[in-house]
Amino acid sequence: MEDRNVGDGESITHEYIKEMISELHELNFIVNDKDIRIFVKEAYTEYRIDTDSNQYIVDIFVEFEKSEPFYYFEKWLGILAIEIYVSHKTEYQKKIDLKKIGVPIAEVSIPSSWDLEQYYGDENLFNKKISEMKKMFENKIYAQLISDPESDYYRVKKENIYLKDEIKKLKIKLEEKEINSTNDKKTLMSQIDGLKSEKILLNQKIENSKTEFESLRSEKESIESKLIINKIKSIFKWNK
Repeated sequence: MEDRNVGDGESITHEYIKEMISELHELNFIVNDKDIRIFVKEAYTEYRIDTDSNQYIVDIFVEFEKSEPFYYFEKWLGILAIEIYVSHKTEYQKKIDLKKIGVPIAEVSIPSSWDLEQYYGDENLFNKKISEMKKMFENKIYAQLISDPESDYYRVKKENIYLKDEIKKLKIKLEEKEINSTNDKKTLMSQIDGLKSEKILLNQKIENSKTEFESLRSEKESIESKLIINKIKSIFKWNK
C-alpha cells in the first residue's frame, strides 16, 4: 500500500509554523468569522493515520477535552488534525478519507509574505519575524474546516433536541386549544406519543455512544500505559 503524504519535503516556513502551533496550549481559531477555542491536552507533529484505503501523515494531531463552543468537543470527540498550507493544499482524497473515519481537519493557509526563507540570511531579522508570528498564533489562527464530520453521539443528541422541540410545539397547540376536532386532537396525541417513543430510543443511543466512547478512551489509556512501561523496561535492561 502506498504511504501517501509521507516523506514530502517541507519548507523552512512550514516546519517552523508547524512547531509554533503544536506548542500552544490553547488554539484560538477564526473560521468564517466564528471563534473556535480548543484547549489542548496533547499535540503530536507528523502524526500517522491509517484509513481503509490509505495511510496519511497530518502536520499536527491534537487531543482536547474542552472547547468553546463546547459542542465541538462532542462533535469531534476531542480530536482535531491541523494541516499547514504553504505551497500545497491538502489533497482532496485525504480530506475525504479522514472525514469518513471521523477526523476533522483545520487547514491553516500561510501567505507568501510570511515566507521565512527571505529572512534566513539575517539572524536578527529572522528571530524577530519568528517572535512576531508566535505572538500572532497565540492570539488567533485563521483556518478553514476542510473536514467537519459529526460523531454519532453528537448527531443523535441533535435529533433528540429536535424531537423535544417538536413535542413542545405540539403540546402548545393543545394548550392553546387550536385543535377543535376530536379526531384531529386524537391524531395530535398520537403524534406526540410517537415522538416520545423516538425520544426514548434516541436517549438509549446517546447512552450507548457514551459507553462506547469511554470504553475506547480507557483502551487508549491502557495501551499508552503499556507502551510507557515497556519503554522503561527496555531502558533499564539497556542500562544493565
